[in-house]
Amino acid sequence: MEGVSEQSVKVFVSYLYQNKVEANQVTEQVAVDLLQMAHQYNIPNLERIMVDLMSTKPGGWFSSENALAIYLFAGKFEAYKLLTNKMLMVMKG
Repeated sequence: MEGVSEQSVKVFVSYLYQNKVEANQVTEQVAVDLLQMAHQYNIPNLERIMVDLMSTKPGGWFSSENALAIYLFAGKFEAYKLLTNKMLMVMKG
């Protein structure tokens, strides 16, 4: 998979086999990658898991670069409005 970290691929494959994500394996970048891969490969349950996980993380967990990437991605979908708003708040500081 192009453009994603090796750790993200490992967690993604693990999810495909186990249908769950171990929270301790999910870094900020892995969460971003998994959200995008879940959408790309049409895995709505994984998308929900990542949105829920990111929605509960404190603002300081996100870099401004990833907050922008999440904001731009999530902004395309009405279902992710809360996540979009959270990323906007993170970027405002």
